[in-house]
Amino acid sequence: MRVGLEIGDGVSAAAVDAHGRVVATAALASGCDVERDVAAAVGALVGPDLAASAIGEVMLATPFATEAAHERTALARVAVVRVGTPSTAIPPLGTWPAPLRAAVSAGEAVVAGGRELDGTPSVALDLAAARGFLLACGSVDAVAVSGVFSLVEPADELRVAELARELLGAVPVSLSHQLGALGLLARENVTVLNAALTSVVSDVTDALRAGLATVGVAARTHLVQGDGTLMTAEYARHHPALTIGGPVASGVRGAGVLSGLDGALVCDAGAGETTIARLTGGAPEADSGALTVEGVVTNLRTPEVADAHGTLAEQIDSMKQSSADERLIVVGPHGPLVPGELPGVSEVVRPRHSAFARAVGAATAPVGATAECVFARTADPATRRAAASAAATDRAVLAGADPGTVVVQEYEEVPFSYLPNLALSVRVSTVGRPLR
Repeated sequence: MRVGLEIGDGVSAAAVDAHGRVVATAALASGCDVERDVAAAVGALVGPDLAASAIGEVMLATPFATEAAHERTALARVAVVRVGTPSTAIPPLGTWPAPLRAAVSAGEAVVAGGRELDGTPSVALDLAAARGFLLACGSVDAVAVSGVFSLVEPADELRVAELARELLGAVPVSLSHQLGALGLLARENVTVLNAALTSVVSDVTDALRAGLATVGVAARTHLVQGDGTLMTAEYARHHPALTIGGPVASGVRGAGVLSGLDGALVCDAGAGETTIARLTGGAPEADSGALTVEGVVTNLRTPEVADAHGTLAEQIDSMKQSSADERLIVVGPHGPLVPGELPGVSEVVRPRHSAFARAVGAATAPVGATAECVFARTADPATRRAAASAAATDRAVLAGADPGTVVVQEYEEVPFSYLPNLALSVRVSTVGRPLR
């Protein structure tokens, strides 16, 4: 049995069997204490028809990373290292809003190093400069390391990480080649956010396990990523930025599961806001643009959602892909307040258990991962596909997928805009069942 949890303005929980059927639900007000909220919600599910011992997996969709960035609370102080002089036109955190930068940064440095497009060193890595910077930072809670073309060859990032651990001990180190896509600035921003959020999500995973133990549940635990897939709680401790957008993505996936539809618009009417997104192939459709988190541009993968400033009809219209009317699946605790007839909508679908769509989406999601690789344009297409798919598969397995179940969900090749005849960026997304 899998249990999905969503903790936000309230707490919702749903137990789902191996066939994807909802067998129990619970909704409670949030007590603003994750451990107690988890214990109360899961405890409400357990009873004569659902033994605690029958719960094998628990999946949590949480907004705490997003809220911490917004409120600038509980954020780690991060030493930021960019490997790649002379890439200094825009310095590290140079585009960040001043209050968030002040809350996060323990210091920033650009040191010589970095790679060329073929993976060869641009210049030798200046470890002495990195050492001097890390020692001068003073009180540091985490380290973020980003290197030019580190997705091609991460050796410089790995060496700086090794140095940071030698000097600072068990301080968490976030590496950009494990998190972001090709563009340096957005990838660097994700890496720094990730480092800043390590304690926030680590506290959440600890509270999740403690809450489950309180009600006698010894289950494998996962957190929902921003693209609606899962990662183990242990993986999330090292990749906390990937939880941003998770609750919205869970709601879209849950809408598909509950309605039996693979594609439609989704209206998730919550207590705090109403979100319009798109369900495609049973999963949330990702935003093709850059995600801005509290004024910081990132390349995190999250659902595309309508601008919340318009009316509901305007939001729906902005998400339509043609002039034809479309189905609208309505979910969320305030779903009954959404009108039954709306301009541009052919049918309003209100599935059973719609108030628990986010919990159901978490409970039924696969483990997933995305990898981005760079290849010479002359490389054999089959070789490109095999190598990139293998990288994404390895990453999904690290995130908790059963290796024998991982499949490629998306494959995309994009020529470099500034080197269109020389290189390709290949992005692959994979999914698989959680490892048991």
